Amino acid sequence: MILLYGEARGNGRAARSIYRDRYPQCPTTSHTLFAIIRQRLRERGTFTASRNDCGAPRRRRTPELEEAVLHQLEGNPSTSTRAIARVRDVTPRIVWNVKHEQQLQTYYLQRIHSLQPADFPPRVQFCKWFLYHVFKRL
Repeated sequence: MILLYGEARGNGRAARSIYRDRYPQCPTTSHTLFAIIRQRLRERGTFTASRNDCGAPRRRRTPELEEAVLHQLEGNPSTSTRAIARVRDVTPRIVWNVKHEQQLQTYYLQRIHSLQPADFPPRVQFCKWFLYHVFKRL
């Protein structure tokens, strides 16, 4: 693959095309793989990936992180899991696990209209009007 990348003068798409023509029985690779392999060879002298190159960086769940999450929830219980995760630079799943283990749930304050005794007659009147018009059509 490295030789094909050189033959294509560092063009990953052209190298992929050459690779596909010469080795039709092999699965087609990504055009970026050629540059990745070249970079690994230059930097480390090997084609194999190091453990640090595998996936996104892992954020570890620590007692300090748990304390920070709980402190933030204590200050504002309606803060969303995603907002806390964004501030703490962790996945929402970690925040959710901390909340779940502490048997906490975020809640959102919803303001509703409270019913007063004076509201009862207009509501009854509306129900009668509604039933009259619905059954009038049937």
